[in-house]
Amino acid sequence: MTNASDLPKPTSFHQIFSYRSQDQPNHTGFYYPEPVNAEHYRELTFKGTDDLINHLAAQYATLLPKADESTISKATPKSVPNPPMVVATLGSNNFQLLLTGLAAQRMKHCYIHISPLNSDAGILSLLESMDAKVLIADNVFYARAEALAAQTEGVYLISMIEFDPVDELKKDLETFNYDKTRDEGENCSFIIHTSGTSSSAPKPIGMQTNPCLVALRAATTGTSMALPLAKDPKHRILPEIINSVKALPNADCLVFHPILAEAIWETYGKKNSPELEYLRRLEEVAVGGGKLSINVANELRDLGINVRSAIASTEVGAFPLRCEPTKENWDLFVSKNDYHVKWEHIEGNQYELLINDPPDLALNLGIPKGGIYRTNDVFE
Repeated sequence: MTNASDLPKPTSFHQIFSYRSQDQPNHTGFYYPEPVNAEHYRELTFKGTDDLINHLAAQYATLLPKADESTISKATPKSVPNPPMVVATLGSNNFQLLLTGLAAQRMKHCYIHISPLNSDAGILSLLESMDAKVLIADNVFYARAEALAAQTEGVYLISMIEFDPVDELKKDLETFNYDKTRDEGENCSFIIHTSGTSSSAPKPIGMQTNPCLVALRAATTGTSMALPLAKDPKHRILPEIINSVKALPNADCLVFHPILAEAIWETYGKKNSPELEYLRRLEEVAVGGGKLSINVANELRDLGINVRSAIASTEVGAFPLRCEPTKENWDLFVSKNDYHVKWEHIEGNQYELLINDPPDLALNLGIPKGGIYRTNDVFE
């Protein structure tokens, strides 16, 4: 049996779980709402997670088309030596979605989760621009996915395999053999996309893995990630967020959208409600997926809540920059020198973020040796 210490450095997201399944097999990697009423958490170990990734990969291997000249993406960056087949998902933001994406990566495919919040036109633009040939949809969004697939030539529509992880582990799992030591550093195994606006389509960005998922942070540091105790994964309400923090006494970080941060201020902050005490206990409350009002951020910080910005740049995620809040600027960012980030002056107090080379497990942007990548993200 191969030990984690015998393996080289992980070069893709799914490989991290193979490592953790061997050096921390019984450590709880994930907490997710139990399926009946979402009032309590169920726990999943790193080994259980890795076993389920293999279990899903084995099943999808029989459902997905073969990766050949007709299915591999013709939109793959030239810097990627082995163009992959692009597998997209349209589904609820839950643990099953994460497992599905990891299973696609383990099968050597490139994975993109398409947010259901996008318009149909935006989703079609993403499928076509990335030349995705597979669309996996859960039962909530299957009818919509079916209509979208009918408008896109050559797309295979697959029904998402769904189960409760803890209950599934009690069954005989299928196995999926792959080389845990293979170097996937030059692969493009994940694609994120910008949200798009009413005047522009979402922009896909090819990556080696996903720097935006909190799961990556949990797996790489050997800690844990929890999904909110929400009955509806598409609509999480404030009491469910507070109850989730209360149910996890050792939680140290909460990540959510600016809309929720603003709702917390309106509902609890203005009255300095007792619920705020659960947020004060956290080491940080990280906001991502949009820009939070400066006034709201400062009000929450004045109440003793350590609000930070989770992601500095749409293009490159969290890796090249580090949030170091000050009293004057709660979302102040400094560059990490090891990623060769530079600032190019535009005008006045505006600067564009430039990056010379991609960090490990983050980007495959096709940056030529000695070249530079323009993010088109403007900072003040």
